[in-house]
Amino acid sequence: ATALYALAVSAPAAGPDALAAAAETATRCASACIGNRAHALGAAHCALTCASLDALRALAPHAVAAHGEAAAPLIDGAVQAAIGALENRVAPAPEPVARAAAWLLLAAAKTARNRPWLANSPQIAQLADGGAAALARQVNASARALVYRAGVAARLAGESTRLNE
Repeated sequence: ATALYALAVSAPAAGPDALAAAAETATRCASACIGNRAHALGAAHCALTCASLDALRALAPHAVAAHGEAAAPLIDGAVQAAIGALENRVAPAPEPVARAAAWLLLAAAKTARNRPWLANSPQIAQLADGGAAALARQVNASARALVYRAGVAARLAGESTRLNE
């Protein structure tokens, strides 16, 4: 988990290739942790899940700034990971995981503002069109407000894109 935080801090300064590799690593780690519901295995696995989501939250805006439209798959993967963490399949995610996923959704939605290629992505559009409200009903109170804010940010990103066209 500590390595993911260090990676998130150092990768943007290392250049675009290192940034892309770090973002891909964080995406794979988050997807694996969430897909396997690793947080149910104990505190260490919960910390790893949170660290991977936090690393994605830190890396996503830098990746978009460095790579432009080529970063769209990264953002889509990050949003899918966050949605997967918030979905209530068997039991709700623990509060730290839900909060980290909600922060990631908010960061992705804010990154989409004034970027039509990102604001029109299916995952961001889903957040804007009620997906955030559906997710918010499945999480605890501390994450709920962040998920609603992500939905509003996604909606504003889509509207600003339509106004600029």
